[in-house]
Amino acid sequence: MLKRKFKISAIFTVIILLVCATGVSAKISPDNPEEEMLNFGIIAEKVDTQNTVTFAEYSAMLLRAMAADSGISTENEVHWYDGYVRTADNIGLYKAFSNSVDPEKEVTAEYALAMTTAALGYRYVLPSTFEAWYKQAIELKLDKGINTGYKDKLTRSDAYTIIHNALDVQTCGADGKFGKTFEEILLGMNDGEYKIGIIEATDEGALIGNCAAEGMVRINNDEFNTGEYELTEYIGSYVKFLVSEDTIKWIELHRDNSTVYIDENTEKYIEDGKLFYSNDESSRYQKIKLSDAPQVVLNNRPTIDTMEEVLSDDIRVKMIDNDGDDMYDVAVITDIESYVVETVYPKQGQIAFEYGTDAKKRLQTDNADIVCRYYGSDGEKISIDDIKSGDAISIIADKNMEQVNIYRLNPPFDGTASAKNEKNSEVSVNSEKYQYIDGRYDLITGSEGTFYTDLWGRIFYARKKFDNYLYIRQKYTDDSGDNEYIEVFDGNTFNSYRLSDRVRVTGGTEVGEGAVATLKFNNAGDVTVVELAESYASKGYRTYCENDFGFVDYENKKLTPFACDKGRSKVFIVPSTNKKEDYFNTFALDNDEEYMVEGFGYDDRLRRVQAAVVVVDPDKPVEAGFGSSSKFMAVDSVWQTTTDDDEATYEVNGLMDGERVTLMAASRQSVFNVLSMVGSGDVIELVCNWNGDIGLVRQVMDFSELNDAYFDDSDYKNTELFSSVTEVNKDVMTNFKKYLVNEIKCNIDGRVITSCVPVSEEKVPDSDNKGFSNYFEYYRHAEKFEKGNIDSVVAGEYGTANTFIFSKNDDVKFIVTINN
Repeated sequence: MLKRKFKISAIFTVIILLVCATGVSAKISPDNPEEEMLNFGIIAEKVDTQNTVTFAEYSAMLLRAMAADSGISTENEVHWYDGYVRTADNIGLYKAFSNSVDPEKEVTAEYALAMTTAALGYRYVLPSTFEAWYKQAIELKLDKGINTGYKDKLTRSDAYTIIHNALDVQTCGADGKFGKTFEEILLGMNDGEYKIGIIEATDEGALIGNCAAEGMVRINNDEFNTGEYELTEYIGSYVKFLVSEDTIKWIELHRDNSTVYIDENTEKYIEDGKLFYSNDESSRYQKIKLSDAPQVVLNNRPTIDTMEEVLSDDIRVKMIDNDGDDMYDVAVITDIESYVVETVYPKQGQIAFEYGTDAKKRLQTDNADIVCRYYGSDGEKISIDDIKSGDAISIIADKNMEQVNIYRLNPPFDGTASAKNEKNSEVSVNSEKYQYIDGRYDLITGSEGTFYTDLWGRIFYARKKFDNYLYIRQKYTDDSGDNEYIEVFDGNTFNSYRLSDRVRVTGGTEVGEGAVATLKFNNAGDVTVVELAESYASKGYRTYCENDFGFVDYENKKLTPFACDKGRSKVFIVPSTNKKEDYFNTFALDNDEEYMVEGFGYDDRLRRVQAAVVVVDPDKPVEAGFGSSSKFMAVDSVWQTTTDDDEATYEVNGLMDGERVTLMAASRQSVFNVLSMVGSGDVIELVCNWNGDIGLVRQVMDFSELNDAYFDDSDYKNTELFSSVTEVNKDVMTNFKKYLVNEIKCNIDGRVITSCVPVSEEKVPDSDNKGFSNYFEYYRHAEKFEKGNIDSVVAGEYGTANTFIFSKNDDVKFIVTINN
């Protein structure tokens, strides 16, 4: 009897990664790989596709494509990519590279191709050399469609193309013979648990997660011809199997004097929460508790025929434990007309999936507890017996993996067809028909109405009854107690939306029945911001309020400001109608002073005004901050409130007098030349352009050098600092460190990330010179920089800017920690 050492954990890893990789590999047109990457969560936002890609960025993309990013977090890491690079290194994506990988170094096309080959599992069967991996990538045609030279720096566009090609690769059997036979191998581990792996056989041979040579079975790069074998891992435990006609026919596990036989006739079923394996030819069986249940996966890239052949009418529901390590069977669904299209790997003890004739390509993983994106909200709690073909269901278990609840998911449109977000597609809502035109659904029949949908067809903005706003009926927590939802009426129907961990509610302390709010969604479809108005819906008002400030009476076209806690008023300039020509109206304050509204940004996509907010001092009114006027203020925080690049809006919280100001860029070209108000207590100067938008923001001083000496919460308003700021600009210019900021960027959550260059003290003009006007010239010639250890951009809590900042100069990097 031939005995071989067998590293089970390595094989298990291969299976996990390759099957996970196909979790996002639903077929889609290669015409727009960037959209494919967005849809699958491989990238979070669109970036200039001609930008180059670093090793860290490409590693992160690969891990997301493999669904191997479970548990990776940027929290408590020095750099955003530390977890990704560490994971990529641990699983061997860099193993063939002779030199250590510099995460910040731009990756070339040939190195990206080699890493992608490794991600497909070939690192287990090929020599660990760059040449072998690169050659295999060319054979797999992973370079098809790229424009970058092999030794040139890879562009983001070509990175997306390579990953698209990789997702389209059938790892073995490209001739169509892949997956003809599936055998399950039960492997013993020394920690008392059982694991299930898969040996996938072709006509040429059998394999685990990679291509076998002809005429043999290959396991972890060991070759086995026809015969009987034992694989010994630990004393007292071994696996025995028979290779017949180049296919593993049976497997026997011996462990602690108990035996489990697995062969083609093995029956698997669940009873009373326990998983049983039995054998028709023997009364012997091993009862495995749910907490120790094995994982049963399918093939690398299941097709319809393969799924039907393997599963027939039997669908197995999987669950992963809270550590993200093991998958467990929790249910078997039988007697249905369709099947699960993809195998998915969820997080945090939960899984949801759809099945039925319309369920294709609807499964994807993300950071949400429920991995499947579905239309509508959780509905009634049901049993397994209640599930019928075509249902969309979610399965949620508690943290101990004991109690399992199944919910049928409600469609969002009163049982009608889901919104498809396709040109000229139609959907009925409450007996009214809407047609999809130019990114929105417009009402075809009945009264005026329009609604917009997110990536999953859910309504997120409706211009009907409440115009820009959504009416919130209640806030509630699901049965697990971990997830918060709000029930929202969008002018047509009620929907439930999950609140993300970073949800911010402004203008009120609680979301309650009767509240009117604007919701903002992230790429995963969760609500990230709730801009809450007071509950004036019962009075017939359409309202917009923040903190303790007033509301707008639309009928009388009158602004009613309330005094804020710092003794100032805020004026909300809001258009009286939705007509573009009516945006330039004169509104009266309580003291009968009139202010002309100018320079509103108009969002053609949403067809609504991005209303400006201006600060008015009751004692010394400022003409809405327009023209050449400027105003000093201390900044608490700044964040982006819209994601439209052409009409970007940013909101600033002021410490000096409790003000909040909305800054707008009139066009893409006038996005702020300078923006450094990303630190608590920074003092900045606002300069408006000709049409009233904030065109320039200049930082007067950096709070990091002042600290608490100047910002005592109890009496900061009367400090000498603010007197000097508001009265003598040049003194501040001379005495404090200056920064230049070029280029503003925002991430998907709307938090501000800036590219910042500090100017050395020697290069800053003195107070007798032209001051700020010379900043740009000095920036170009600045040579002395404060070097640091910057590797990434990391934003802090939502609405703050605890941000690492880096320059555009590739050779000089430095750190500025803004929020103390």
